[in-house]
Amino acid sequence: MAGWPRQAVSIYGALPPRNLGELLSESFTVYSRNFVPFFALALIAAAPSILGALTEGSSRVVLFIVGLLFSRCVYTSITWAVAQQYIGRSVTVGQCLSVALKHLGTIVVAGILAFLIVAGSAVLILLIIGIYFFFYFLVSLFFTTEAIVIDRTSATGAISRSINLVRGSWWRVLGIGIVFVLATGLITLVLQIPAAIIGVANETTGEVISAAVASVVAPIIPIGRTLLYLDLRVRKENLTLDRLAVEMGPAPA
Repeated sequence: MAGWPRQAVSIYGALPPRNLGELLSESFTVYSRNFVPFFALALIAAAPSILGALTEGSSRVVLFIVGLLFSRCVYTSITWAVAQQYIGRSVTVGQCLSVALKHLGTIVVAGILAFLIVAGSAVLILLIIGIYFFFYFLVSLFFTTEAIVIDRTSATGAISRSINLVRGSWWRVLGIGIVFVLATGLITLVLQIPAAIIGVANETTGEVISAAVASVVAPIIPIGRTLLYLDLRVRKENLTLDRLAVEMGPAPA
């Protein structure tokens, strides 16, 4: 994976805050510069889904569960790759997956904790106050993966870290998240048209093509989320490239 030149981000190590347009543009720039490795990682995440389209019965359920773990692993690796490029390091797909596997246990535990918190607040929707808590935690727990991979926190530390970082920027994070979801949804809709047409003639082939097409769009959200996470740290903690490099530690062999 080609490294992102340090000068492309900042000459002196200071990181400027980004607005919505800049975050969108930067996300697509990062992706386009490294399309092949990012797409390769997304294909790995989609592999169980593609295999599931070729199988029947209980095997699909097993592959679905495996696919969830693959997805968490791959999207964690994308987060790490984006942060590494921010500090001008070149990384490989193997290194990305190695780091993701190292953090996978913590990521899964944090994901379960986040799910329980959001689900618990959803139960309270029967009460008016529950609506507030549901949406509050849905957005506030958005950056647990980034906290684990970049800040190298524990699962519970990632929960606390994400909530504290979003505090004061909740509406901004929500708005940017919605824009990214709508943008990727529109791109996916356009790219899925050929798969839908082929699926009419051959359902299995259509499902395989649909999963492959989804892999093209999949890296956009984790890339944008990582950039937004770094932007929040720039705004709240005056994050610099030098500090980020120290926090990330040396790249694995």
